[in-house]
Amino acid sequence: MNSNSSSPTSVEVDDAMDALHSVYLALASPTGRKAITTTFSIDNFILPLVQCIKDGDMESLRECDKLSALEKSTMNEYSVDLLCFIVKTSDNFQFLRNVNARLIKLVMITFI
Repeated sequence: MNSNSSSPTSVEVDDAMDALHSVYLALASPTGRKAITTTFSIDNFILPLVQCIKDGDMESLRECDKLSALEKSTMNEYSVDLLCFIVKTSDNFQFLRNVNARLIKLVMITFI
């Protein structure tokens, strides 16, 4: 975020989109899938993905004029797909126990 505003700049949005795209592409290989599950199951590493979906109504991102509906939708879809994959494949029960309330709340707010 830039220091003068709470809304992201177009460069920050582009960087976030590039990062999500790169992580999403890692799902194409067994090594990438293992790395995603292992990495995002550590501490609070999953929270940025949750935030992308939570902001899937994306209030802060909507304020950025350069962010198209397609970009918002794509960021949301990448994040949902990655979250679903991580939850389905993680064998870190402590992680799942720690994030389950957040994910249930997110699902209730976003999809119901």
